[in-house]
Amino acid sequence: MSNTNGRLPARSTAWLEDNLADPGLRIYDCTAYLRPDPETVFRVESGREEWARAHIPGANHVDIEKDISDADNPLRFTMPKRADFAAAMGALGVGDDTEVVLYSATHYMWATRVLWMLQDIGFSNASILDGGLPKWLREGRPMTSEARPYAPGKLTVRPAGTRFVGKDAVLSAIGGSGAALVNALPPGQFRGDPNETNHGRLGRIASSINIPANALLDPEEGILRQIDEIADMAAGAGLSRDQPVICYCGGGVSATCVAIALQACGYDDVSVYDGSMNEWVQDPDLPMEIG
Repeated sequence: MSNTNGRLPARSTAWLEDNLADPGLRIYDCTAYLRPDPETVFRVESGREEWARAHIPGANHVDIEKDISDADNPLRFTMPKRADFAAAMGALGVGDDTEVVLYSATHYMWATRVLWMLQDIGFSNASILDGGLPKWLREGRPMTSEARPYAPGKLTVRPAGTRFVGKDAVLSAIGGSGAALVNALPPGQFRGDPNETNHGRLGRIASSINIPANALLDPEEGILRQIDEIADMAAGAGLSRDQPVICYCGGGVSATCVAIALQACGYDDVSVYDGSMNEWVQDPDLPMEIG
């Protein structure tokens, strides 16, 4: 299923600056913010206002929640019908022959989420900006407030395997299907520490292992670790390349960080539980663990 084995789908800041004038390039700021909320755990805020003030030259903005998520699903950020997603991204300027670079001003998960969705419709010419906007700014690279919308593109839906699964696949993994469950949340949330954020029930889906999305980044540079480092991390957590892997998190966003990294390490059967904890915690009969 993977089309990125051996290469992390990431472009460097230097490469992007050198290619800003490429007419076939499409750059998207995917930034969103999760604000703590006592009733809903998090309140989602778009990064569109910040993008309008300053962004990488040529970059347009994707509002993940409003522009490309399933508006009919009560869960946040879920994948819409493939044709609807392709039409939405086409309206934003992506075409079959374009190259896409995605970035965020905050957590890189917003960029990987859109990349994973593009993979789900068979579009493989997409990368994240390694280090995101923070690295771009540290290096003093150009910014602008000029808005230049892309002309609409035609984006074809192609067979791509299964990138997203539902809770039945997760239940089968718990029941012994052979699939590994990988929690991408921070260790404290994985353990269910009482002082950590939780999505309605403390802990993790039963039988999960933990590979935090942030652990895949170099702590000093904020760029993705080398493939061999990530592969060692995955093996140390107990994963094997000959088994299916289902990644999840709170809302199916940071799980895509781990899913994409595992693909690059040669894991050929990787999917994301789209509902993740936002869905799982709603049913008290679905098994969880703490500690």
